[in-house]
Amino acid sequence: MRRDALAAAARWTSFVERTARATPGVVATVGALHVHPGATNVVPGEARASLDVRHADDAVRRAVTTRLRCAAEKIGGRRNVAVEWRQQLDQPAVACDAGLTAMLARAVQTNAPVQRMTSGAGHDAMIVAAIAPVAMLFLRSPGGISHHPAESVHAADVDAALAAGMAFLEELSDLMPDLVIRGGRGHRQLRRAARYRSGRWHHLALGPQLPGGREELTRGDLTIFPGLIDVHLHFNEPGRVEWEGAATGSRALAAGGGTLFFDMPLNSSPCTVDAAAPSTPNAPLSSSVVDHRLWPVGRNRSGQRRPTWTSSRARGVVGFKAFLCNSGASRSFPGPTI
Repeated sequence: MRRDALAAAARWTSFVERTARATPGVVATVGALHVHPGATNVVPGEARASLDVRHADDAVRRAVTTRLRCAAEKIGGRRNVAVEWRQQLDQPAVACDAGLTAMLARAVQTNAPVQRMTSGAGHDAMIVAAIAPVAMLFLRSPGGISHHPAESVHAADVDAALAAGMAFLEELSDLMPDLVIRGGRGHRQLRRAARYRSGRWHHLALGPQLPGGREELTRGDLTIFPGLIDVHLHFNEPGRVEWEGAATGSRALAAGGGTLFFDMPLNSSPCTVDAAAPSTPNAPLSSSVVDHRLWPVGRNRSGQRRPTWTSSRARGVVGFKAFLCNSGASRSFPGPTI
């Protein structure tokens, strides 16, 4: 019986092609084939073939690879040809960071429609993703030609990509912390890090989750604890800063470990926050050194709409307090019109 290794390999290669075409998203390639002894009048006794299988879902990729391996063994068995299989690489699929991808999409859509795709190629980003979040922007290659002297690109696509890149970097820069402090061991021996941006402490993370900042400080001899939250206090801005204002009060709060407070501007003058003053909530507390939200005192002036929760929440409002009866100081603390 003729034991033609090349004929078996050829039949298996055809099966690889059919399987890939029948499985959505799968790319399978037999890219190398070495035949021995390679003489024109000698039946090939050995054929070595390579196989590359790719898919965005590792489970699908591995299932297809197993099916192709079984097919090789069956084809070899029918032709009385021994089959040996050696796996050289199993590279898991790598997902781009959802936050960076959304940011990149916003940057792209200012000049061009957003097209999302799965790349089956190997990229440096796959390695970088193990230590940092990644996102990728692709330009069209006319004719689909890549890694070849004939590869080209449209000049308009380059302009759009540069504009998207600038918009992406600008938004990313706005999110970058001014200072990151990486501390020693905290509760349960977990590494902690804190982020400071635009004059306020914003985030506490465990382990290496926190990205780098414009400036970094490592203090292994210290421990970084979660900040305290004061949900009810009165910084008397505007109008009565001589009592206690946001600048001095927030510094005292920060010195005691506070990183967020909810201010109730009862002692402010005026004390009312309503739809007529959309910039009021954050302006009086702009001198604060820690993050803050508001419990404003609400009232309804004649002819005005009550503030909606959605618009107020966007301005830092977490809730409302209203005097439903005479407060005893009606000039400073007027009751609402129900």
